[in-house]
Amino acid sequence: MKKRSTRRAFGRRALAFGITMFAMITLTTVGFAAWLISTNSTAHAGGNIKTQTVKQANIKITISNVDEDGNLINKTNGNTPYEIIYAPKEGTTGLISFDDSDGNDKPESLTFSFNGKVEQAHRVGSLQFSVKVPDAIIAAAGLTKSGEAWSYNPANAYIALPEYAVDNDGNPLPKVTNGTWDNVSMTAPITFENISELSGEGLKSGPVTLTAIDGSNVMTFEGADFAFGWGARYGMVNPADTFNSDYWENVAHTGVAKDQTYTTNQIQLELIKLQSAVNGIALDDTLIGGSMPDVTAATIDDYVKTEAQATVQEQLEALQDALGEQIEGHRPTYTLFIEAKVRS
Repeated sequence: MKKRSTRRAFGRRALAFGITMFAMITLTTVGFAAWLISTNSTAHAGGNIKTQTVKQANIKITISNVDEDGNLINKTNGNTPYEIIYAPKEGTTGLISFDDSDGNDKPESLTFSFNGKVEQAHRVGSLQFSVKVPDAIIAAAGLTKSGEAWSYNPANAYIALPEYAVDNDGNPLPKVTNGTWDNVSMTAPITFENISELSGEGLKSGPVTLTAIDGSNVMTFEGADFAFGWGARYGMVNPADTFNSDYWENVAHTGVAKDQTYTTNQIQLELIKLQSAVNGIALDDTLIGGSMPDVTAATIDDYVKTEAQATVQEQLEALQDALGEQIEGHRPTYTLFIEAKVRS
């Protein structure tokens, strides 16, 4: 029986999104019964992206597309709350397919948009837009930090971050482009300077557009399609598409040998690893050992590859359930961050 969690409203300026990842995935092959990879999709019904605004003087920042519960809503889609969902695309069929048989699950959705206004805009010198991401999501993008040094491992890059993503303290992150990092480039907020002098047609930078300041000293802004994505581990495409193609068999890339064939059990394990990474739950010896006696994080890959299919299938289902219990109430929080500074 699925557990349900109620949606919590954030504060006045909190914009909430639901994050599900690989909500319902059915693996089907000849002689292999349908298997739903995620049993806790309802745990992700509430939002876990909020907003934070920082302003000086009596500048006022207002987000327009927010409902009474503090959810950022899509006004072009029935005012439904935006959600970032790591799942198969709608209509996906094949070895992995999108399954919404219980009506609770949604297909891939990795973008969100927002709009609003700045009052007393003539006082604004600069305006910045970024997305703060927690440590678990940074790690899921293949990024680790030792001291002051960053490193990037494509084999651990389950997802991809936008180029305007920063950590929870607002610090820049390695800027990964098309699955690679040059060891130099870093992310940065989308920044507009000299706002008080803005006139004419306004300005556009990346996905954000500003209008000119009107006679009431009001400026509007629009952020279109702020986007997360899939990482280098999956060739920057949805894993459902990856496994439903010849990619894993015919393309050599980091962590996967060319002509390597994956069993359905191995694909199940891969999707469990994805859930673990995106939700910040360590797939460690303790979690694994509860479902697979004498199996560790170091040996699970070989075990799943070589052990009898029926035995592994049952154990993977138990591992998925155990992971689902850990995920319940443990969703990472993302923050849309907008900062206005007074002109000097």
